[in-house]
Amino acid sequence: MSHTLLPSIRHPLSAIRYLPIAIFIAACAAAPTREPHRVGGAVPLSTALAESGGVPSAPAAAPIATLPALLPETAPTLPPERVVVASIGLDAPVAPTNWTPGGEWIVPNGSAGWLENSAYPGQPGNTVLAGHHNTQGEVFRRISEIPIGEHIVLNTQGQALDFQVVERLILPDWGISPEQERAYSTYIERTRDTRLTLVTCWPYYTNSHRVIIIAKPAGS
Repeated sequence: MSHTLLPSIRHPLSAIRYLPIAIFIAACAAAPTREPHRVGGAVPLSTALAESGGVPSAPAAAPIATLPALLPETAPTLPPERVVVASIGLDAPVAPTNWTPGGEWIVPNGSAGWLENSAYPGQPGNTVLAGHHNTQGEVFRRISEIPIGEHIVLNTQGQALDFQVVERLILPDWGISPEQERAYSTYIERTRDTRLTLVTCWPYYTNSHRVIIIAKPAGS
């Protein structure tokens, strides 16, 4: 199945060693036209909920497999095909993508993007997905509403892996220091444990912040 990709967005930093930070930029296209307002510091999640639209009907639940905290090296290395969060009506395809030689990261049009040099689903490491929230299908529009403890199902070929949200962050992005940018990049770097990380921009009309959802294997 082919996927149409958006034009890539160049990483703003000159130091290539900070390349992972580009994911925070690439997940955000131009915000819908409206007078922007800057928000200083951390933003309460209640604000995100207030700005959200109506709740679409949740998709029917499918059988899922509980994933152990660490899987053996012999576990299948299959790319993710679909991400599902029933409580917010998220049921979207996942398309693989990667960095370009010029230091850019491409977010798929109408799909969540799986960074190919992040972990395969279910393998030890950090599986990173990014998606747009206010354009190109708005795949991740409502991930700021995902509560702690909610389940995220990541489907691969013939298998559904169950993750549970353990952390939810809204981080300011305007006017931050290089040190803050480097700190943000740690959320999408490789890890020793098995985890799933979702990334998008926020809020709907300004893209002044980044939303990061971290989930661990259910039952771990």
